[in-house]
This record gives sequence, C-alpha cells and structure tokens, in this order.
Amino acid sequence: MNGNAVFDSIIINDFRALQNQKFKLGTYVTMFAGWNATGKSTVLALLANSTERKEKSHYGGRVFRAQFDEILKGNKQFDETKGDRFTVMCKSGGKTFRTAWQNEDKKERFRVIPKDLEKSPGGKKPSEAKFPYPVIYLGLSRLFPIGELDDDGSTTDVAKFKDVDDENWFKENYNKIISKNEDIREITKVDVTAVKKDKWGISTDSYGWQANSAGQDNVSQILYSLLSFKALKRDLADSYEGGIFLIDELDAALHPKAQRKILNLLIKEAKNLNVQIVFTTHSLSLIEYFYEKKNDRDSSNIISYYFTYENNVISVHDDYSYEQIRQDTLLTLLPAKKESVQVVVYTEDEEARWFLKKLLKGVIRMIEWRKIKMGCCSLVDLMNCEPCFRNYIVVFDGDFSQEKRIKKNKGNYILLPPMKKKKMSPEQLLRDFIFSKKASNYLKEASESTDGQVKLEYFKENDLEEEGKKNNREQHKAWFKKHKSTFEKTKLYDFWAKENPEIVEEFQKNFIKIYNEIAQRTGCEFKIERVNGQVKKTAISK
Repeated sequence: MNGNAVFDSIIINDFRALQNQKFKLGTYVTMFAGWNATGKSTVLALLANSTERKEKSHYGGRVFRAQFDEILKGNKQFDETKGDRFTVMCKSGGKTFRTAWQNEDKKERFRVIPKDLEKSPGGKKPSEAKFPYPVIYLGLSRLFPIGELDDDGSTTDVAKFKDVDDENWFKENYNKIISKNEDIREITKVDVTAVKKDKWGISTDSYGWQANSAGQDNVSQILYSLLSFKALKRDLADSYEGGIFLIDELDAALHPKAQRKILNLLIKEAKNLNVQIVFTTHSLSLIEYFYEKKNDRDSSNIISYYFTYENNVISVHDDYSYEQIRQDTLLTLLPAKKESVQVVVYTEDEEARWFLKKLLKGVIRMIEWRKIKMGCCSLVDLMNCEPCFRNYIVVFDGDFSQEKRIKKNKGNYILLPPMKKKKMSPEQLLRDFIFSKKASNYLKEASESTDGQVKLEYFKENDLEEEGKKNNREQHKAWFKKHKSTFEKTKLYDFWAKENPEIVEEFQKNFIKIYNEIAQRTGCEFKIERVNGQVKKTAISK
C-alpha cells in the first residue's frame, strides 16, 4: 500500500473488453487516458461499485455510493453469470467480484457481487458486503444541459452550505478555475429528475443560474464533491479513513487553462482529504500537464495509464511518455530519435532527487531521471568503466568523499549543496537549517499554516532515532522520509534557498555548465540558463 491510501489496486481478470489487466492506483491521483471503447470508463464503474458508505450523505443529499446499473447496463447476450471477474485490493484486505443476473421487483438486474478473499475470523463464511469506504462517481450524465431542461423537468432550491468555510472555499476555487472574479450572489440546487442528478447553478449580478455553461456546471459538481469529502472528514474526525472520487471525462467542456487549474486543485485536495481521485480524459493538453506534475512528484502519488489498440487488441501502458501518447492519439509516426533528447542524470537515491528537483525547478522535464538507489562507490565504478557516462551527469550527495577514485568523466559530476563548504548529506543540511537561527521565518510560517502543529518543539520531539544499528547517515535519511510530506506542505526548501542564495546560485551555475556541454555534444534542442535567479530552458542555436 502507498502511504495512507485506502485503495491499492484493481485486477481485472475478465470483464467485457478487458482481460488480465492490473491497475495500481496512485496515492493521490490516477489518470486513465486513451482511445474510445478501450475500457477506461469500465474500470471506473467497477471501482465505484466496490465500496459504499450508506449511512452518510454528501452535499447532494445522496449517500456515498454508486449504483452499478446507473453506470453500466447489462446485456443478456454478452454479459454472463460468471465468477472471479475482477479483484479489488484495499488496506482492509481484498475482495473478488462475480457477475450475475438477479430478479428484483419483477425485473432482472445485472449485478456485480463481492466476496472477501479470506474467511472472516472464526471460520465464518466470507462476507459479500462491499468495502466500507465513501465513494462519489461523476459520470457524463452530470453534464445534462441546463438550457435544455423542460420547466417541469427539474426542481430547485437555494443551496445551503454546512459550514461558512465551505462556502468561502467553493466561491474562491470556482472563480479561480473559471478565471473570473465575480461576486456570487446565490447558488441554486437543481434536481434533474430525468437523470437523477443534482446540479448547482451559479447566479451573479450579471446572470442567473439558467445561463450557466456546461463547463461551469462541471466545475461546480467537482467542487461540491470535494466539499462532501471535506464535510465527511469533519464529521467523522479520527474515524475518517479516506475514500475514492471517480470522474469520467474530467476535461469535459473545460478550457485547457481551466483543466490545469482543476488538476492542481485535485492533487492538493486528494492529499488534504486522503481521497484517491481517478479520472478519464481524452484531452492532450490535460495529459501533457499531468505528465509535468507527475515528473515533479513521487511516482507512487500520481499514476497514469494509456489505453490504445494494437492490431485490434486493447493494450494498456503505464510507461508511455507524453510524446508517445501524442503520436499514438493522432496516429502519426514518431520522428527519428536524436542521440539524446534529454540529458540523463544519476543521483544516489530518491532523497537526493527530491532536493535536486527543487534546485532545478523550471527545467525538470529537460532531464531524464534515472530512478535508482545506488551508493556513491558503485556510481564511481560506472563512471570509470561505462563509456555512455561521458554523456551523463552524476550528482553525488554533499558528503561525497571519493573524488580521488574518479579516473574518467571527471567533468561530468557535481556535489549537492553545501558542496565544498562543509561535507554533509542533503538530509543533514535541512535538519541543521531547521535547528539554526536562520529558520526563524520558516518555523513561524510553518506554525501559522498548520495551526501551530509544526514548530521547533515538534522537530525536537520527532528528531533522529538513535535506537538500533542505524549509522548517522541512515538516521538522517529515516528522519527525512518521516517528515517529507511536512516539508512539502510547509515549503521548507523555499525558506532554505532564500536564506542561502549564494549556495543555490553556485550550484545552479556549475550544473548548467555541465548540462549545456553535454546537451551541445549530444544534439539536444535546448540548453538551460539562469535568468533572474531561475533556471530556464532556451533553444540551442544551430
């Protein structure tokens, strides 16, 4: 399991067009992109039907569940009664699901029925209940055009918020995503009887809710769904474990700029609310931006899958680059590859990559990151014996002391700060900063942004673990991993960089020199430069 994630994965053995497919879900966000009729929405429907929390309701008044027959319709000719169709793994265990036709109210319904993978305590029969976690599913029926409603096709009421903070949060994010700064006068809850869906109409001094566009409607429903999880978390307090939010066609009716803003919000709130968000899309602009965010984060936090056809057979890929997706989507051939379109960078481990990406914010996509964990001695051996390392950059931790062993490619390596000033790892560097006088502004801001939870006393109480056989370096790495999410939330790096501009500038200039020499040599289209304290890309003149 990843972090505090509730859902780990779904394994589809045999359901309609999908066979033998496993989808690991991101801790925060998972994107399903690709061709039509490849099963993307099917995966959402199966996940939606695996869990429910019926005793709690969300802002629309409906409970946290998704009825299978409201998402997928069964077909007697093709949908058969069969066992072991798919399996869902959660932090509470796993359930396998079978399909069956059942009579209910003199009507046959096609259903998926769960069963625990393991017997209940005491040897009892495995439960056929769904997982107990809240779910919200937004399908395309949510975009029933308001302007096409008959007068008797809906009922309306003034929308009420459960908390004044919820109202402020909604209005702020709505205006931010729509790129407007309007005074929202009233929000109307519209109950569309034809599709059993709730809508939220926005009225301002300039227009009424009846004039809302489909894009405005989409944004409103996504925001209200997030508010529902906020309210549930508030209500359940310590017993809240998280949930799952599923959105079919996230980009529907949204301008590319709005797509970017809503993705930023989803990633942020997924983390804050411990809600896993899974969405489908066909938008190349959204896919491209997703890859930008993906490259800047832990690979387990946001995950993408691309669905396509390969010689009339559905194929799913989790390792496609954006360029491969673009070419496959448009059915054009990839251009002939140059020797290197990105400069390869090696670091010792994930912690070093985290710090290096902060130092090089703005050009992260210009680098091909080798996501490995390898000691400095092994990296030196590779530099000395592998010819390809002539065109690679090796970034060692700041406590590196094996310079004399490097016999080849001596101009292709660099040390992370503090470099020559003092030998220490990036983890020790950040810890020393926190306990120094220079961190006063950081600690003040961190305390204010976390309601007093993150402060000097917190770090003193949760300092290095000295028990066991860990050496000093391992202790600092364990300390960093423990607090990594806190460092992200409180922007520790930004405060450190502000207090150490000379160190940052020296490192960036040294790295840029090495990078541009390799980029020129390998035929890259771009080089990087430092402009107004920021590292940016620029075209290489031919």
